[in-house]
Amino acid sequence: MRDALVRGEKELREPVGTGDGAAGMSVNWPFNMEKAVERDSKNGVLTISNLFMVHCSDVRNWSCGRQFLDIYPDSLGQGVT
Repeated sequence: MRDALVRGEKELREPVGTGDGAAGMSVNWPFNMEKAVERDSKNGVLTISNLFMVHCSDVRNWSCGRQFLDIYPDSLGQGVT
C-alpha cells in the first residue's frame, strides 16, 4: 500500500491516517486499548506497548475501507483489496 501511495498521481494533502486519508484504515487491534500502552514504573510516562508495535508492524494486520480506495485508486491491485 505504501508503494502504491508513493507512486500515485494524487498528491497526499495530509498524512494517511488523518482526515480523509484515514478512510477506514485499521490495524485491527484485537485487544483493549490498555494493552496498547504501557506506563513507565519510574516516571509514569505512557508509551506504546511492544505488543502493539509488533502487531502494527505486521502488514497482514492492516486493512482499509472502500473510501480509501476511492481516494487512492492506484493502491488497488498493489496488495490492497
